[in-house]
Formats: sequence, C-alpha cells, structure tokens
Amino acid sequence: MTLQALDDHQGGAESIVARTLRHLFHPLAGAHGGALRVTQSEIGQLCNLSRQRVNQAFQRLQADGVLHLQYGVVEIIDQNKLRAWELRSLSARSGAKLSQGSSEISDSGGESTRHQKGT
Repeated sequence: MTLQALDDHQGGAESIVARTLRHLFHPLAGAHGGALRVTQSEIGQLCNLSRQRVNQAFQRLQADGVLHLQYGVVEIIDQNKLRAWELRSLSARSGAKLSQGSSEISDSGGESTRHQKGT
C-alpha cells in the first residue's frame, strides 16, 4: 500500500507523521531528549505529504497530547500515544488484508479464529 493510499484512510496522514517522528526520535538516529528542530515542510518531504497536511496531522496529534509544537521545533510528550497513532495505519492495512485474504469467525466463547480463503 502506498503512502498516498494510507493517507486516504482516516487518520492515515497522522499515522505516517507519527511513524516518521518516532523514527526521527529514535536514540540511534541521534535524537537527544524529546525535542527536535524540524520544519513541517521537512516532515512533509519525508512523508510525501504537503506541508498543509502535515500541519493538520500535527494539530490532531497535539490535541491528543502526543506532541507540543513550537516554531521549528517538535517536542514529543507521550511516546506511547505516538506509537498508538502509528499503529492506526497498520490496523487499517491489516483489516484490508483480512477482508481480502481471509475470514474471521467467532466461536461461542467470543474467541476469534482466522481462516484463509480456499483452504
């Protein structure tokens, strides 16, 4: 699935931005502390999104308490929430794959079991 296709899902751009920020804030990437000097345009280039779409994603992430924005600086407040936003795109993709390649059946105890189609 392309980044553009992920952006078409609700929350797709936020998931893409969250994943990019998480990678940029990884200690092995050279991040120190919770703040990073980066512009919305730079994040947009990394995510293949417009600066305006990155701004919208930043606003949603900030409203959810994930990050704090200052001019040219992004500060991550809650790493767990950042990871949760990132995983939203993975669950959207998993749901699409599930409906295409397998079916999910619930037994009487509420447990779910996946079965591949054609097997």
